[in-house]
Amino acid sequence: MRKILKLVVLSTTFAVFAMGAIAQEQAGEVHKFSLKEAIEYAKQHNQSIMNANLDIRIAKQKIWETTSIGLPQVNGEVNYNNMIDIPTSLLPAEMFGGAPGTKIPVSFGTKNNLDWGVTASQIVFSGEYIVGLQASKIYLDLSKRSYDKTLRDTEASIKQAYYLNLVAKASLFTLDSTYQNLNKVAQEMKIMQEQGFLEITDVQQMELNALNVKNTLIAIKNQAAVADRLFKFMIGMPFEEQIELTEDLETLIISANLSGGESQNFDINGNSDFKLLQTQEALSLLSLRREKTTLLPSLGAFWSYQKKAQRDEFDFFDDHGDEDVWFPTNIVGLQIKIPLFGSGMKVSKITQAKMEYNKMQNTKAMMQQSLNQQFVSAKADFENGMASYRTNQQSKALSVSIYRRSVEKYKQGLISASDLTQIQNQYLQAETNYLQSVVTLLTAKADLDKMNK
Repeated sequence: MRKILKLVVLSTTFAVFAMGAIAQEQAGEVHKFSLKEAIEYAKQHNQSIMNANLDIRIAKQKIWETTSIGLPQVNGEVNYNNMIDIPTSLLPAEMFGGAPGTKIPVSFGTKNNLDWGVTASQIVFSGEYIVGLQASKIYLDLSKRSYDKTLRDTEASIKQAYYLNLVAKASLFTLDSTYQNLNKVAQEMKIMQEQGFLEITDVQQMELNALNVKNTLIAIKNQAAVADRLFKFMIGMPFEEQIELTEDLETLIISANLSGGESQNFDINGNSDFKLLQTQEALSLLSLRREKTTLLPSLGAFWSYQKKAQRDEFDFFDDHGDEDVWFPTNIVGLQIKIPLFGSGMKVSKITQAKMEYNKMQNTKAMMQQSLNQQFVSAKADFENGMASYRTNQQSKALSVSIYRRSVEKYKQGLISASDLTQIQNQYLQAETNYLQSVVTLLTAKADLDKMNK
């Protein structure tokens, strides 16, 4: 009985959804899902997948943001100054016929000053810009790799949740039919006991067996409700919606292509974790290159056009005829920035970036070994799962046959109540072992397939 409960409680995530799991779902449309349909639904509604998809869109915008830095930049500007106190300067008095050695205060300028202008700039050469543009494109690739990994991991979690729901369903069916059968036998035994053919202890033993199965059945129902909510969470469906799984464990076993598992090979370049790390390595290399480009000069071009007017009164928009003068300034130029001395700061940054790149290479080498080892383990788990499944499949068939015949023998008085109880426990144990082996095999096959995704 304990193993039946453990079958359903395979994930610690269940604890998050335990509160309110037994509540009745609101009446409404029943959503039917095959495993493939559940995965497709999750691609549109699972929050993690949706966020990963948004990251791709953000990365595309980041490419345009970086690209636009190297395109012409045009800015307009308007400035107005009101000289509340016009600046005063001291000039030699002899300039104006005064006594030598004395100063005369003179105010220059006008009270109101207005200017407007347009400035355009263009990067001609910048190593940092070139590397940054390359990095933004790799960042997009990184977002796509992250999306693939999120999709793969979510798909594996959905499969596990789907299997748990089916196990709960199969366990409920087995326990319910067993309970109904035991209850019926207990009633028949009670009639026989009243007629003097059986001892009261035999009847009580059978009733006790039925109660034990009933208690387990209640617990499995509660866990099934939790498994139902977990599945809805994984695919991104509101908890109040009703679902129905259209496939069973036997159907999934047939469609899992188990025959190809034992001959499956590992292509590390197809693994999403490894591809993600390769992209991170490329970004690390570009980071090193970007730091090196800070030692290179940069060249930019600019054009500036400005007009300025000066008035004693704020009448810039009045018609002054020939005196309405705006003074233009028109400039075209180049700007070269040459790094000369930075007290070793840039060299230090280059050294740090190089060390980070070396760390990424070491991580890549470790991941190669780790993934190859994981594949060997996944393949061994699959082979063990296949052997266990075949054995438990045979054991289940035998236990069902033995149990059915034993019930008939008990009705005929050929075996005792304790014998039937022992055979019943053997039957439930075989059912539990079979369901567990099915889930183990399907999970092992999913893990093996995931290595090449």
